[in-house]
Amino acid sequence: MKLCFLWYDEILFEDIGTYDESRWFSNLLLGEELPKKLLHDLTDLIVPLRSRTNVDMKEYYEKQLGRGYPRWGKSWEQYTYPEPENAEQYAHNALLKKIEAEWGLDGLSDEHAEGRARVATDAVNLWQVINTDLPCMLQANDDEKLAMSSATSFYSSNQSSAPDTFELFSLSVPEMKAVPWSEVINLKREGKFDQLRNRLKEVSQSSNGDINAARSELIKHEQRATEEIIEKYRPNVKKVVAESLWANIPNIPFLNPVGAYFGARDIKLERDKASNLNWFYLLRDIRQLPECSESDEA
Repeated sequence: MKLCFLWYDEILFEDIGTYDESRWFSNLLLGEELPKKLLHDLTDLIVPLRSRTNVDMKEYYEKQLGRGYPRWGKSWEQYTYPEPENAEQYAHNALLKKIEAEWGLDGLSDEHAEGRARVATDAVNLWQVINTDLPCMLQANDDEKLAMSSATSFYSSNQSSAPDTFELFSLSVPEMKAVPWSEVINLKREGKFDQLRNRLKEVSQSSNGDINAARSELIKHEQRATEEIIEKYRPNVKKVVAESLWANIPNIPFLNPVGAYFGARDIKLERDKASNLNWFYLLRDIRQLPECSESDEA
């Protein structure tokens, strides 16, 4: 959730049934006390879905109840869709195959596996319904990601796509569960995340759908940024002495044009550095948050 808070402009969460805002955020904060200003920032960005869309989620889920599962074969032992008629059925089959491999079912019917597959396809279906009213991203788990990719491939044979930019981000920073929310919120307020998003999007699009290639490419971008910083701050004593002499020529009335030029030039250089390197410093700041672990998981 903390990575999502940093990355996205707004987070929507399902609030089916009775919603108690105070209790929900107390559970999220796990006892951490926040100043009112920071708590306000948190509740402004993390909001219940019903406040942003007209989709009746309770009604949607009620319509899904009572649906059966496919059964076929000599002893009704088969539980896939033999000829998927739509993207949902195709995704359901793909999920069952994945779950079979994980659980060692060897093609045997299992109601728990069917239920797990149905939960993932239902979440993707709900996200698609919500998108007709409110364009948004689904922060999917592994099952939901497979459901989404399978549904997409049902309509298109071209399955190659750029890795999700958030996935690249989450794999590039440490585990943040132990980082205080106050530190996360302050970084969100101060950081320029647009540049970081754009840089990671650029890296993702150049990787031909391979997340490992994207991670390697990001490392190269960081190495180039480090080299650029080192080069920009290479000592040049003669240059500094010469500029200081020119900028402090005596007996020039009012404004020293040489000093003004050097001042304007230095401001431009700082702006250029900010434009080119803010993404790098922000990534570094995230990694140096207190209590960050060295885990690759996010």
